Amino acid sequence: MITMLKINSKLLITFFLSLFCVFYFNKSQAQINILNANISIYNINPRGMLDVSIMNNKEPIEVVMEAKIISPQNGVIMDVVSAPFFLKKGMIVTSQLNMSVVSVNYASNDQGNFLKTSHTLPSGKYSYCAVIRATDVNDEYCTDLEADNSSFLFLVYPPDKDEIETKYPVLVWTHSDPFSINTQSEFYRMVVVDLKKDQSPEGAVNTNVPVYMKNYLTSHQVQYPIDAKELQAGNNYAWQVQKIYNGAISNKTEAWEFKLKAPEPIKENKYAVMKKTLDGAFYKAENNKIYFRFDEGYANNDVYYKILDDKQQVVSTQKSKEKGDRVKMEAVKTGYNQFMIDLSQYKMSPGIYVLEVNNEKKEVYKLKFEAE
Repeated sequence: MITMLKINSKLLITFFLSLFCVFYFNKSQAQINILNANISIYNINPRGMLDVSIMNNKEPIEVVMEAKIISPQNGVIMDVVSAPFFLKKGMIVTSQLNMSVVSVNYASNDQGNFLKTSHTLPSGKYSYCAVIRATDVNDEYCTDLEADNSSFLFLVYPPDKDEIETKYPVLVWTHSDPFSINTQSEFYRMVVVDLKKDQSPEGAVNTNVPVYMKNYLTSHQVQYPIDAKELQAGNNYAWQVQKIYNGAISNKTEAWEFKLKAPEPIKENKYAVMKKTLDGAFYKAENNKIYFRFDEGYANNDVYYKILDDKQQVVSTQKSKEKGDRVKMEAVKTGYNQFMIDLSQYKMSPGIYVLEVNNEKKEVYKLKFEAE
């Protein structure tokens, strides 16, 4: 009984295998098969969309072909339909046929408009599908397309390892694709971080807490804002622009570095010349110090001064009890009438002020200056 079941099982398996082979052979003989497509992502045009290789196992037959490019986010962005044409039996390459296009449709969105005008795909992943139809048979061929070789994403300014002088630089970058083709799930982001000693710019961007980060960039020029963490003179910083897709980094620039230039120390020979009348010029105080001199032929030992704000009110020192007191000062270098005032002792905010000085002859000299 067991032996008989084994024999019957073998016969049953042989029967089904034979039936499958006959069915598959007849089916393959009856089908028209698209074997591959020859589309170029660098030059997408209606006729090129229909360039495929076909195996026709039937007698010559009239067919129609349709090809599509599909975006995962926006659906079909290009659809091409051919006029009816005849396929001979055997292997056929459609680029060698005299076939024409009767219909071309582009999606009415930014991706469709970009493809229509540039004949290339915005960077990203797509699907290409070609369908061939006849009276009683049809076949479909699909493959993935990835457009990234023609795209670029670069930093421009300040150059890598550059030394800048402003705390609020304009950071410039560029990329190949228009901002308008971004989907809701993708955007560009700029990141600026402190660059510590022995760190690479890339390592700093990946590990350090950003001092400034801006999402959803819509311009290639980004002004470092005054309300962000202030850049420190003498410090090094790393920065990068990243493309974000579905919450993850899909592309990024190189990470570059720049340094904020440290201010040069004030030299003692940097003395402003006091005048008896003010003009449009002004002296810029640095490190909270003012250096000035009198161009006279004798030394001044009995010199007093006061500082006036923009409302002509006397600015008091931290220790002043009475507003309006003049302060006596001594020369830094006697014989040259050179003086220095330390502004850190005053209750001052950044702005323009006037220094008034009385010499021994009771003459008044003035100097307009800007406090930090």
